[in-house]
Amino acid sequence: MTDEKNLEQRLKSALPPQKAPEELRMKLRQELMRQPQTRRKHSGLPLGIASIAAVLVLGLVLWPTLFPNLPTLPSIASTGPVTRGASGGPGFELKLVYTKAGQLAELPVKVDAVFYPPVPFSPQAVTEAAARLGVSGEVVTEPWQDGQTHRIDGPSGETVIIFPSGFYNYHRPTPAEFEADAFPSKAELVDAAKGFLSRLGIDPVSAQLGEIKVPETVDFDTAEIYFTPTYITNQVSISPYARVLVGPDKEIYGAGWVWPAGDQEVNTYSTRSIAAAWQDVQAGKGKLVVDYHAITGPVAGTVINGTAQVTEASIAYILTYGPDAGVVLQPVAAFTGEATLEDGSKVPFTVYTEAVQERYYQPK
Repeated sequence: MTDEKNLEQRLKSALPPQKAPEELRMKLRQELMRQPQTRRKHSGLPLGIASIAAVLVLGLVLWPTLFPNLPTLPSIASTGPVTRGASGGPGFELKLVYTKAGQLAELPVKVDAVFYPPVPFSPQAVTEAAARLGVSGEVVTEPWQDGQTHRIDGPSGETVIIFPSGFYNYHRPTPAEFEADAFPSKAELVDAAKGFLSRLGIDPVSAQLGEIKVPETVDFDTAEIYFTPTYITNQVSISPYARVLVGPDKEIYGAGWVWPAGDQEVNTYSTRSIAAAWQDVQAGKGKLVVDYHAITGPVAGTVINGTAQVTEASIAYILTYGPDAGVVLQPVAAFTGEATLEDGSKVPFTVYTEAVQERYYQPK
């Protein structure tokens, strides 16, 4: 006979002096309690205890691999704007009913998330950024939403401002009239924009070219050159990005950017099933990404309905902020396709939701 009070003590003495994770230890103890209390005599440990001891040893070896101690991810709602509309949104609500065009491929079993330190936000940070652009002056701190901004106004009307999220904005007055009659080539505009990135401390090699908007006239207009980091594939959120305004004279007259920097840490997470992600989308929990500028005519405050057919599912990336203001580029399950609105017009869309298993997210 073996007294059940001695089971755990005998198990401890039979194993190497390692501390098992509490969850695993308790499960094994419960399993021990279910073992029959009558044992035959053996020269060593009873067979049941020896078997469980072997399982525990194996668990101690495999635990770091099966259940790595990974940092938690911020909620996917902890991100900046996902469209280039006004900060308050487009003024109307778009409601879509989602359907699948066919069977969607499963998500990869493992995905990476990239962690960066917080983007510097302080009077010193804006002073250093302004100095790189040749702007100097006193720092002005003003209230903004539930926080504040730091701004420097240069003697010639230049302004550099930083927001709590790490978003920077640079403005320089345009001349009353440009001497050039037309914009230079797109290649020249991009070269000018890349030169500006270098002044910001952003390596142009790490910036992939996005959209280029060149006005038809030169009257008070500037070309817009967009960049996103090359190390992010299939980026969904607007940030991280850099938008540079280049004049017909190839001078820079404005810019806005959020660009994580510093030592990065990459962690690999297990994903959820595509079925679970799709269920969230159909339940209205997905985050919609659409070019609201392509939707013309809605009156502010109205609801625009439509149907959305998903043709592809993949892993995409968004920028989020942790509780310590650290920046995380995290994977999401992104569903893409084309939406048909109630007026018959069509617009491409992406809707995304969590890709990583729920246990890895910070509590909501």
